[in-house]
Amino acid sequence: MLPHPNAKGAEPVYEFAADDAVGFDDFIDDMRQKGRSDDGSDWTPEERKQWALIQRARDALLKPRYRAPRYLSDVLRWYASNRGKGKPSWQTEGRDWERIERRFLGVLSVIGDRLTEDAGTNRAINSGLREYAQREQARGLSGQSVERNMRETIAAFRRVSDVYDLDWNIKTPETNPVPEQQRLVLTPGEMENVLRGCLAESDHVSATILAVIHSMIPSEVAGLEAEDICLDARIPYLRV
Repeated sequence: MLPHPNAKGAEPVYEFAADDAVGFDDFIDDMRQKGRSDDGSDWTPEERKQWALIQRARDALLKPRYRAPRYLSDVLRWYASNRGKGKPSWQTEGRDWERIERRFLGVLSVIGDRLTEDAGTNRAINSGLREYAQREQARGLSGQSVERNMRETIAAFRRVSDVYDLDWNIKTPETNPVPEQQRLVLTPGEMENVLRGCLAESDHVSATILAVIHSMIPSEVAGLEAEDICLDARIPYLRV
């Protein structure tokens, strides 16, 4: 007996396009026109063989394929769980994830969402990265900050290209580095005073002290990265 795949108890079919691709409906209609039963009990050996071939082809089309994320917008969440050997997965919730996702969407808004397997996607990514870097630096962001904001996005694109053989050649755009002297925002004496205050108070109070000294609002301090704050060095600093 050859049950109809949509019969009661059969696995649900979600990709109905597979029916058309293998001629499933046409075969059933042909059998009914010949007055044959749907259960295959009165089919000829040749008809049973044809039905078996159709079923195998249909199953192959419905089988999940090893393929890259469909759109660029899907890449980051894929990368969160597929960062490579020895690299822990990212939790896709919480403050750290929101920061990573915000940066990714900022870069993607310039690149544009595209099919990962489209022939022009590699060029679009590189062009978008260059445009993003130029735009952010024109707004006053330092080259180091621009590179930091693109880091996870570039890593995600390179990883998906490697895993799925997309042959992308993702280049990190050149940026204008900030001269070393521009990074010093306090004199050594002021920095020592900041350290004394930070060691004597809790983290929240320390952040407030730094905010006052640098004329920053607390939300700006909260947006800094770990590498921008060094309070336990010989001369502590806050890089803005």
